[in-house]
Amino acid sequence: MLSQDRKDFIDAHFHENLAEQDLSREAFDQLQTPQELAYLVSRHNWDTGVLLMHWVAQSPLCSRATAAKIFWLSQPHEYQSSRLGQRMKDTERQQTFALIQTLLQNYPDYSPNVPGLQFDPAPHIDPALPIPSFMSQATAGETSYVYFDKDDVNGWFESDWLAQISNASTAMELFNIAWFLDELELATPILAHPLCDRGIATLVFWRLHRLCSLYPSAPPLLRQIIEQLDSSHYPAHISYAPQDAPEVQLPKRKLKWDIPPALKQAV
Repeated sequence: MLSQDRKDFIDAHFHENLAEQDLSREAFDQLQTPQELAYLVSRHNWDTGVLLMHWVAQSPLCSRATAAKIFWLSQPHEYQSSRLGQRMKDTERQQTFALIQTLLQNYPDYSPNVPGLQFDPAPHIDPALPIPSFMSQATAGETSYVYFDKDDVNGWFESDWLAQISNASTAMELFNIAWFLDELELATPILAHPLCDRGIATLVFWRLHRLCSLYPSAPPLLRQIIEQLDSSHYPAHISYAPQDAPEVQLPKRKLKWDIPPALKQAV
């Protein structure tokens, strides 16, 4: 059982809006138990990066339960088409892939039985959602382009997102909002918007598939989008080609490495 004082210490030094450059290694080194690391991981905001998770993965205090949780939240399925040791062009993906490899290498050495700590990967194991071929095809319509600035979007709170979605006056504006979608809860108002079209719905699908597919509520929504596109629920106004979008990772069939059985078991 973690004391409130230790929780307060962790919350104060590693709050969810803390940027990576402001992380304190000195504060991290004051953590003294596997339970404290587990609490830290449970509070981590993955949108701020994975440097802190690297520190946890390299700590001798890390338990197998905590390591497994980090591993599955890193969405390892997204990286199985790359060889272990391969460097990626995208810096953020490279950092996450390096984290996954650290966890794979160190997993046998993490403490297997720590009181109060457990993790079941069952909900996170890829259910292999069948994706029809048309989901990877370009949609018809006006050529899409992105004019929103990433730095501006990063400053939006949920209320700002909802206001931007609601006030979108053109399909292209709604497309630009969807381009930066990274929260499952924001997908529904975009899909329900009267200006949402086939291109925007396809974009939303691939953003959710890339960033949110491990959330338990994601597969039903992904299936719903596929069904609606298959039934021509949305008109075609905006042209969007998933295979050309740098922010979209289309699934690749050939796997270069396997997830060890131990990481698929509850701990």
